[in-house]
Amino acid sequence: MSRKATRRAERATSLRRRILAGATTVIVGLGLAVGGVMPAMATPPSASLPSPESGTPTGQTTYQQGGLVCDSSLIGFTKPGELDSPNLDSDGTYTATWGSLTWEADTRTVSWTVEDGWDVDVCVKGGTYLTTIDTSEFDGSSYVHTYAGLSHAGFRATQLPDEPEMIVDCVEISYETGRPLNGADHINVDVVYNGVRGQINLEINANQAQDPTSTSGFHAFLKFADSFGIDDVKVPISQEELDSGVLRFEYGQYFTGTWTIEWVQFNSTYFNQDRNELEFVTCGDLPTEELVVPTASMQQLTCDTDGSYTLGDVEGVVWFVSIDGGEYAETPHGTYPVTSAQTVEVRAETASDDYGFAAETQTEWTFGFLEPTDCPPPPECIPDEYISYTYDASTNSGVVTVTQPAGDDYTDQLCAPLYVTAAAWAFNSPTSLWTQTLVDSEEINDGVAITEVGEYEYGIPVDCGQGDIYASRTAFPNPSPLLNGPNQPAWPEGVTPWDFEERFLHNMGFDGPNPTYTYTDPGCNAETPIEPTVSYIVECGTYGSIALPDDNPYVSYTVRNADGDIVDVEAAREGEFTVTAHASFPYILKDYPEGGWTYDLGEYVECPVTPTATPTPETCLDGNGTIVFGDVDGIASYSVEGIEGTFAPGATLTGLSADTYTVTAVAEDGLELATDSSPFDVEVTSSTENCGVATASVDTTDPSCFSGETLDESGFSVSDGVTWSVIDDGATSGAFEVLFTAPEGSLFSNGTRTLMATGDLAPALGEDECVLPVTNAFLAFTDATCLESQALDVDGFLFDSELASIDETTVEENGDYTVVFTAVGANTTFDQSPDVDAEGREVSTDGKTLTFTGTLEGPNEELCEQLPVVDPFEYVDTCLTATYTLYFVEGLTYWVTVNDDEPFEVAFGENEVSKTFAANPGDYVLATPVANPGYVLAPDQPAPLERTFNTYPDGCQLPELANWPASATATDEVCTPFGVTSGSITVQFSTGPEENPNPVRYYLAYGTDAEQELTAETTTLPDGDYVVTAVLTDPEDSLNDSGSDPVSFPLTIGAADESDCDLPTLAITGASNAVTGVGIGAVIIILAGLGFVLRRQLVE
Repeated sequence: MSRKATRRAERATSLRRRILAGATTVIVGLGLAVGGVMPAMATPPSASLPSPESGTPTGQTTYQQGGLVCDSSLIGFTKPGELDSPNLDSDGTYTATWGSLTWEADTRTVSWTVEDGWDVDVCVKGGTYLTTIDTSEFDGSSYVHTYAGLSHAGFRATQLPDEPEMIVDCVEISYETGRPLNGADHINVDVVYNGVRGQINLEINANQAQDPTSTSGFHAFLKFADSFGIDDVKVPISQEELDSGVLRFEYGQYFTGTWTIEWVQFNSTYFNQDRNELEFVTCGDLPTEELVVPTASMQQLTCDTDGSYTLGDVEGVVWFVSIDGGEYAETPHGTYPVTSAQTVEVRAETASDDYGFAAETQTEWTFGFLEPTDCPPPPECIPDEYISYTYDASTNSGVVTVTQPAGDDYTDQLCAPLYVTAAAWAFNSPTSLWTQTLVDSEEINDGVAITEVGEYEYGIPVDCGQGDIYASRTAFPNPSPLLNGPNQPAWPEGVTPWDFEERFLHNMGFDGPNPTYTYTDPGCNAETPIEPTVSYIVECGTYGSIALPDDNPYVSYTVRNADGDIVDVEAAREGEFTVTAHASFPYILKDYPEGGWTYDLGEYVECPVTPTATPTPETCLDGNGTIVFGDVDGIASYSVEGIEGTFAPGATLTGLSADTYTVTAVAEDGLELATDSSPFDVEVTSSTENCGVATASVDTTDPSCFSGETLDESGFSVSDGVTWSVIDDGATSGAFEVLFTAPEGSLFSNGTRTLMATGDLAPALGEDECVLPVTNAFLAFTDATCLESQALDVDGFLFDSELASIDETTVEENGDYTVVFTAVGANTTFDQSPDVDAEGREVSTDGKTLTFTGTLEGPNEELCEQLPVVDPFEYVDTCLTATYTLYFVEGLTYWVTVNDDEPFEVAFGENEVSKTFAANPGDYVLATPVANPGYVLAPDQPAPLERTFNTYPDGCQLPELANWPASATATDEVCTPFGVTSGSITVQFSTGPEENPNPVRYYLAYGTDAEQELTAETTTLPDGDYVVTAVLTDPEDSLNDSGSDPVSFPLTIGAADESDCDLPTLAITGASNAVTGVGIGAVIIILAGLGFVLRRQLVE
């Protein structure tokens, strides 16, 4: 999309948005312009700092002063501990809210990242040099401290304020002040309106008597130049608008035709202060073409520089160029060099009918380029006589110096470059100079290229061999990998040297020492290897080893097995191995046996394994003996004859009785058991030492006339921990058997942990021994009722008064009762036969006492009458009336508590069906229903019932006319210069009283699953048929004087006719006349939609 098309689309969107906003917004003027905030920079006083180094890039300042540090008061940077030595000796990163600093110690590089909204300066110190970086001006995000290693770093960070928003378009001109508006705020605008130049203004003024009233006490005064024919306007400003701080001038609704905004002043802040035509905002009904301004310029030839001409990059402009009267040729925009005198003619044309030139716009240029005169002759290059060198044979190094000749007749460049390579060689023999092998070094491969004035160091140390300094005027000398003798370079087969002959620096004719080579005595690189230390295999289960010497850094060793494969020395444990020695270059070996040393370490032999097992004795016959199987290397598992399963070495077999156990062991694969070591016997012994003594005896009851002798377990006598089990209680057999068991660690006198007690039981007494009168007694009860609990009916008790009497009758509050009968007569007893036994019946005192115990049942609510549910109580809670009403219910009593007052009982008169009580605003009323005797509350009866009455601090608002207007209209789709504008539905909202602020609501598809509420006055919708339904929030109100029923509005949104959409395109800054008339009138519409209420104060 072209720039023109893009601007048109943006303007269409902006205008539509502004027009919608203008329908409901009062014009306000807002804001005080605030100048840009500069970051707080600490500028070092020049009197206290050395002069900065010259020639540094933009944004970089470097000082040389040993004592100057980043956190000095002269510099003013922050230097946290993380950015101080020794933390900068290794790579790292420091992270802060403003971004991060990262450093690389080896390369002395410091990099940074800066978050949006921050201005950051960086400080780097190393050696005697300190550098500060303004990251906003510096080209790049990293800096290399070339002077010395990093010592410390620092930063200076300032958070920038948010940029205030400024809007200048065809609808409004606005500015954010960042504070509430005041009477000094204003906007001045220079504008050309329909060809007439003038000014429009907006002022924020305090209200006077003749001004419109407002909640803020201020209004916006809109003034227009008299020549524009537009009346001045005063618009009220709300307190909210005043507090927003936005100075807004919505001027576009008053303009028609065309206009151009050239310059705007917001208090002391400006838009397009230099009145750049490219920044003008052109609006209204413009011609269809985009007006463009071509630009072209030239740079004349000088003695030092070429000339050039530049064709501007302007959308919609095509350039044509003619050289020295030749034909015009279309030429792309850009800058073109000119090296000699010539005439260049330039013509600008529009690229298409969509573009045009404004009147008086320059479209043709003629550039005349002239040869410069009186130019001095060019300086000459530096001849070889200004080249000299030094050479130190002890270090095989030196310095080449190129001196600048005096005067201005010479450049700082050599006439021909000089290439110097320093090489070092190593002896290949301990006794002879030749041959020698080149020492591979990056320093050699890099070399030194000398092209201009300066000092150039060269050199490489010589350890044991020869050192040479080679030179060439064409390319870097490339030393051969081998020297066979003086001036006899040797190259590997297939390798062709390039441009190398053994020419030394002293052969080049420069001023300096001769020769430029050196060498050491032969033999300095000969080393005698030390023979390894060997341990051979001498017994089973052991390995041999080879220990390599490590005291000579120039000699290394290689270990090979019998197959000739290289192995780690740790792997040399058995068998034959050969160890060879090697000297690291440039060293060679001497006094070394040919082929190295060969050793046979012997063969590894595993030792046989012997299994073991250790028993622990059984104690006190508890079957708690154990066998612990030996954790022996080489044993895979153990097994025990007669016991299922296998056991791992180190495992424990438990629960064993005293006995001899046969254990079998299995060796791991590849291993053998020692002779006669498996199977073997393990004896688990028994021990009764320190066992406790257990005792036990039985007890029985005496026989009676009614039953024979029985076991009495409550009378058994046992020592601690002894338990028993009754095998036979003798009830049938007449003989008992009881088995006693002692606890672990204890034994009975028979030496075991068990003891069987037996004996015969005596039968019941015979008839000759028991001729006694036997009697009985029975209780009687009265049944429970709704109100009364179950009771003892003493008069109904059944017993023979000649044989028994009532001795006690007791009833507790909780209903527990006790009745005691006593037998009358010396020989009378109560019946004790099993067939009369019952719960709560007990015969005691040798049959002379009969006792009954139990619990009487409480009242039975199931027999009571259940009351109906009362929920909630009836109340009236309005601004004028506050009451609550309770209704009479047979069997129900209300207790009422109001706020913190004492509760009171609600008393109903005869034939009175309800009671109504008055309440005050804010009263808390609690009504508790209580069932009367003979009645019960319903299970789901809420208790208590409560209500907090409303309060009305502003008094009562009484609707005198609770009738609300309702309407809905549809707007069809229409074609505009910006495309199709969607259709919409507009509804009329009303503002109700405080308790009902939204009295009317609108819905689409009301009462269906697709129901949708309309919450805005205007809702954009596609074309089609709709039904809008207005619904009252309060059903007591009325709609359109037609009652409280919902009111429906069938509507249709028509589709735009595509044939009508072929409209001429407006310019990107144009405005539609649809804006006119929107603004202040919208305020009147809002007021017309309100329902009216009459306020009056409720007087008690």
